[in-house]
Amino acid sequence: MSGPSRVAEVRWRTDEAGNASDAETSENIDWDKRSVPVRLTRQQINDIPVEHTGASVDSHLRSAREVRSYHLQTTNASIGHVDDFLIDDESWAMRYIVVDTRDWCPDKHVVISPQWITRVGWAERLVTVDVTRDTVQRAPEYDPAIDYSRLHEASLHRHYERPGYWQ
Repeated sequence: MSGPSRVAEVRWRTDEAGNASDAETSENIDWDKRSVPVRLTRQQINDIPVEHTGASVDSHLRSAREVRSYHLQTTNASIGHVDDFLIDDESWAMRYIVVDTRDWCPDKHVVISPQWITRVGWAERLVTVDVTRDTVQRAPEYDPAIDYSRLHEASLHRHYERPGYWQ
């Protein structure tokens, strides 16, 4: 992947009745609002089965909806929980995890690269990252209005003292 990469937040957007807008072509993607209309109701989305047990289950495959509430553990303390994901809208690669740090800092969200995950405890609903709590506390606050340009990403990786995924 060359040059700056736009990162988009992936969310389902539905009306009050739970119906999503129609999407005839990719021209209906709203890049400013970072939304993709789909022909699914909220109930249809909620009814998508998530298999939790059984020998045929791929242990690396989980629903993002399930992982969104997992607690996040740094190398030395618990800091909050997974709140959302930032997805590269060109490659569909997960670029960052949005972390709600309300356990120790109310109303603060930060982003952490999934490359820094050292363990996912499915049974414990826990994501462990190779970053200290102090580093996360000093991390710049996540602002959904900011477009994650390569310059912004480079600054973020410098804060965490980690090389960028593009290097």
